[in-house]
Formats: sequence, structure tokens, C-alpha cells
Amino acid sequence: MWAEDYPREGDLQVAGWIVEGVKNVRDYPWVPYTVVDDWAGGDWEVVGGAGFHGPPHDGVVTIGYGIAESRQGRGLATSAVLQLVDKARVAAGAHLIDATTALDNIASQRVLAKAGFTRGEDRSSEEGPEQYWFLDLV
Repeated sequence: MWAEDYPREGDLQVAGWIVEGVKNVRDYPWVPYTVVDDWAGGDWEVVGGAGFHGPPHDGVVTIGYGIAESRQGRGLATSAVLQLVDKARVAAGAHLIDATTALDNIASQRVLAKAGFTRGEDRSSEEGPEQYWFLDLV
């Protein structure tokens, strides 16, 4: 079952990556995952996605995450990011996790801070200015 306001257009692209990740087992665990919520009394709903943007490159792995607006504020994003950190800690190949947020996405910045990430310098991307965050796994 899917949350009423999920998936959004960008999430459909991630869903395709999930399917490709399942096909490409050699990249496990460096794949995107779905985020589920049992808010409806045991009826699980897919309410978001979180995962890696591929395997580590030079020891650095990038994460991303998003939760349906209707399910935000419940700790789901923080829980998902912490699970990604745990996966990266036990898998070989990564010594640093990085992520970016929009400058005005305070909620996402709080998620990363709660998960132990450190704010780096602001950067520019195709989407505009963003904050860079990192977590040293060593």
C-alpha cells in the first residue's frame, strides 16, 4: 500500500533505481530502499525512500532520503538515515558518508544533525545552493 501523497515524480525515478539495485546484487547494500510506516494499525504503507546513490567512490558514499509530506515529523527520516549509517559502518568500502540539503530545508538539516552528521560548506548544484553534510565513519 502507498501513502496517498507518495510517490512523487522524483520518487518514481528512485523506485526505478530500487528495481535496478535488486537486479544488481553486487552493489548491495549500496542501493535505495523504501521507507514504510505502520501508522494505520499494522497496515504497512510505503511513505518514502532512503538510500545510497551507488557504491562508495574513493571511500565516500552519498545518501538521500525523502518522506511523504503527510508522514513527516514522526522521526521516519531520522530512523532511515540512522539505518543507512549502520549499513555503511558494517559494509566494506566507505569511510565517509555525505549528503546535501536545500538551504531552507531545516527539517532535513535536523535529521542529519540528529544522525551525527557535521555541516560542511555551502555548495552550488544544478538545483541551486545547498548545504553539504558529512559523517566520518573512521
